[in-house]
Amino acid sequence: MSILQKLKLEEVKQTELEILLEFNRFCENNKLRYLLAFGTALGAARHGGFIPWDDDIDVIMPRKDYERFLATYPENSSNRYKLTSYRDKSSIYHFAKLIDTTTLVYETYLNPKYSTGLWIDVFPIDRVPLEAHLENKVSKVRRLFRLRELAVGNPDIAASKSALIAKKLTRPIATALNPYSISKEIDSVLISLNKDVPDNSTDFGWVCLDNPKAFIGIFSDHDLFPAQVMEFEGHKLPVPHNIDANLTQCYGDWHQLPPKEEREPHFTEAYRL
Repeated sequence: MSILQKLKLEEVKQTELEILLEFNRFCENNKLRYLLAFGTALGAARHGGFIPWDDDIDVIMPRKDYERFLATYPENSSNRYKLTSYRDKSSIYHFAKLIDTTTLVYETYLNPKYSTGLWIDVFPIDRVPLEAHLENKVSKVRRLFRLRELAVGNPDIAASKSALIAKKLTRPIATALNPYSISKEIDSVLISLNKDVPDNSTDFGWVCLDNPKAFIGIFSDHDLFPAQVMEFEGHKLPVPHNIDANLTQCYGDWHQLPPKEEREPHFTEAYRL
């Protein structure tokens, strides 16, 4: 029988930092490219580490490095860290997560049966022509996202009474959906993007559809690579080459702090086993 010890925000951050350092160690040893991304890159540039009220870590990897990571990490993993993916049904998402198996997280709107340990998100980035028109692909992925959310949602919790009623009414549909198959289809769409760019092309950019609800366009290759190194919680880690341009594309005026009411952590309950 496991005994759960609820973790404070700083303990969550420390655990996630340890996962990130394990990930960084493996990538350095195997010459895999990756970058701190999104709020994690923003935290490095603006705060020298975590955004004070944030509690997650995101990294991005070029598709070829990402596939090598998925293929080689499991045979080199320790008892503490585990790579999860829809490909072996250890994750419901279309991207990978590296988790700490000594922890457990309950997310408010997620069905508890899909809970895992604390994690870092590992997103693939896919090569596309700089002038690519991706509206149809993004729309398809958005539809698949909505289906997956329906499939994995907690049927007993919703943001409003009307939303809870809607969940109850759609429950028969939700139980018939397979989140692993949906994630496989999402990933297949993303992998297909690469076919339009020859290996020897220099005229391409990168796309990361981690959240198609807020698609922010194509990243320039020159803005991302070669990586520069920046401090994150006392450790030198890779960030986008032109981090100002990258963060401006993601957030606009990224130097500006958000309103206090928006400074909320993501996790609601995290425990040490």
